[in-house]
Amino acid sequence: MKTLVALAACIFGFAGVCHAAQIASPAIYASFSQNDALCIVYNGGSSTQTVQVHLFDDAGTLLGSGSCGGPIPPGQFCQIAENISNDNAYACTAQAHSVTNLRGSIILQDSSHTSLRSAPLR
Repeated sequence: MKTLVALAACIFGFAGVCHAAQIASPAIYASFSQNDALCIVYNGGSSTQTVQVHLFDDAGTLLGSGSCGGPIPPGQFCQIAENISNDNAYACTAQAHSVTNLRGSIILQDSSHTSLRSAPLR
């Protein structure tokens, strides 16, 4: 069914859907003291990239998304942040035309902004 939907999107002119690539983190669990989740994406390439970043909980619910206020210049990064509950797992994705030069992480922090857990986007 997903293949059929993607094919229909290509046929009807949604070319961005057909050519998008994605990197994603594994789900990581928040402990008792963690209450913020950050999804950070770095553009290590030599050209500007338009990136769409998404943060999900373990049920697949979209908690936050953004395009980082516009394209990310080379050597720059963007992030989205959301308040989280401490009894779920969280994951992050980044979509762009090409993800070859994108790097990223999901980071769970406590109330004093100390990073306690992280996982890379791959």
